Amino acid sequence: MTKKEVEVTSQDILNARIDGMVCRAEEAGRKDGIKEGIQIGREEGRQVGFVECKLEIAKNMMGQGFANDEIAEITGLPIKSILNIK
Repeated sequence: MTKKEVEVTSQDILNARIDGMVCRAEEAGRKDGIKEGIQIGREEGRQVGFVECKLEIAKNMMGQGFANDEIAEITGLPIKSILNIK
């Protein structure tokens, strides 16, 4: 094997190792991104569900004759949101 062939082979091995490391790093990054996205989605879902639940409670309270300020105090919803409930 000539010196040039050895150099080419060494470079090929080095390139293959680098490619492998890049692929593993990309895969790890993808997995971390998916985990983070799932966590964010779950939290946003909880928040939306929580607000929807509060609005349903406020609607029920309105039906029972509670005053808007009482509903706001109990549910933590702003008066503006309570006034928009139909």
